[in-house]
Amino acid sequence: MIRNYSGKKKRSKRRRGGSKKKNNFLNGIIVISIMFLFVAVLLVQIQSLKKEDRELQEQQKKYEVVLEEEKERTEELDEEKVRVQTKEYIEEQARKLGFVYADEIILKPNAD
Repeated sequence: MIRNYSGKKKRSKRRRGGSKKKNNFLNGIIVISIMFLFVAVLLVQIQSLKKEDRELQEQQKKYEVVLEEEKERTEELDEEKVRVQTKEYIEEQARKLGFVYADEIILKPNAD
């Protein structure tokens, strides 16, 4: 104990837990541990997002292929729409149903 000028005893300011250096070291270890934990969580999140990104890119490629197929189908249907409005197509379908022109003569082969 140290006596001050008034004659009273004064306690020293030493900490019970150890020196200041030891506490700083422990604080540093705690901060570094928290940082490593934070980095680990971020790495897991990054891996998860990369996996999701790959899946979405694959899905996008599939949809692009489907889109191209549907565009081609649309073009074919547009061509078919124009074709079914022609006189030749109408005659062809009528003949399949057995229709003929009024002045047309039908010849059937003999079954001899």
